[in-house]
Amino acid sequence: MSDRITIEEAIRFGIKHGFKLFSEDDNTGLTLDLNRLTYSLLLGKGHLTGNFWLSELENNEAVQDGICLAYNGDVVPDLCDYMPPDNIEPLLRQAHLAEYISAPLPTLRLISKESLFELLPKHINITKEQGLSGSDLPEISDVAVSPSVRGLLKENPDFSGRVYVCDSRGNDGMPCNEPICHSEFAWAKDGKALFYMSISCHLITRAWLLPSI
Repeated sequence: MSDRITIEEAIRFGIKHGFKLFSEDDNTGLTLDLNRLTYSLLLGKGHLTGNFWLSELENNEAVQDGICLAYNGDVVPDLCDYMPPDNIEPLLRQAHLAEYISAPLPTLRLISKESLFELLPKHINITKEQGLSGSDLPEISDVAVSPSVRGLLKENPDFSGRVYVCDSRGNDGMPCNEPICHSEFAWAKDGKALFYMSISCHLITRAWLLPSI
């Protein structure tokens, strides 16, 4: 990877490929769940070097060189409550675009110290500015979001919160309704979706930047 990945390049990557817990050797970036102390070290120093932080990750065997979404995982459990917070701002303020480099020493470094909460509104028009269109843009439908979610975001141009809880049915025919099993969250501003993510077992399993609804 280049030593000089720009914020714009990282956001374009997040738009086109998104992030997920396990990359499965595709072009998708990884979500990296850091504990509060490790996250504070990353934010303070701008980088982490060595193996100590890698061993803490659920996906430590799958970390590959490239752009990542690193976040303070200690704020995620609150989102899995039956009564979640009114918005996902605390997580967005502690989620950052970063780059992982495996050699000569495993290193995770911030691409920007600004959080997603600060960055994404500034780049809300990047899809037009960079000429991205058509197949270059992920659709919310790629994650099988129900029409009711799209309707909710269209009716609430400024939205931040949970939009879906697992409704898979068991042998008894009853829906799961367990937020920790699978939940989805959206952040929209002025009618534009800035961020969409799915969470399972207190981990961000999938995330999209500036997805098209």
